[in-house]
Amino acid sequence: MPPSSNGQDIGLSSQRLRVQIPSGVPLLGGYMNTENTTYLIEHFPTLYRGVTKSPKESLMCFYFECGDGWFELIKELSEKLEPLGVEAFQVKEKWGGLRFYITGGTPEAWDLIEAAEAASETICEHCGAPGKPRGKTWVQTLCDTCSQGA
Repeated sequence: MPPSSNGQDIGLSSQRLRVQIPSGVPLLGGYMNTENTTYLIEHFPTLYRGVTKSPKESLMCFYFECGDGWFELIKELSEKLEPLGVEAFQVKEKWGGLRFYITGGTPEAWDLIEAAEAASETICEHCGAPGKPRGKTWVQTLCDTCSQGA
């Protein structure tokens, strides 16, 4: 399990395992909330099987390193990738866009990921409203409202 002094232990019944989901928002970015994280892991167990692996094997042990505004985008992508049998290696925000790294990719999987990554640059990472990349040193895709509080 990833280290977290403020995590919440939850049981994932569909996989019969225990994972520790971080709570709160760490510096420089953030984690998707516990409810959304749990939903993705439970509904797409093949795609997110790396959550129980060590960081040497998969960075999914750090869960979803992006905001809740991209939950629907990641859920839709997960629905398409799960039947392909690929494994997510890391899901995060970088330079204002979604980065979705997999192992065992196919051309179909890469096309789906490329489309989702492009779409993320038009969706606020915090709330899911239409947004655009903002910032100079730390770029985030935000809507007008969320950019006021960033």
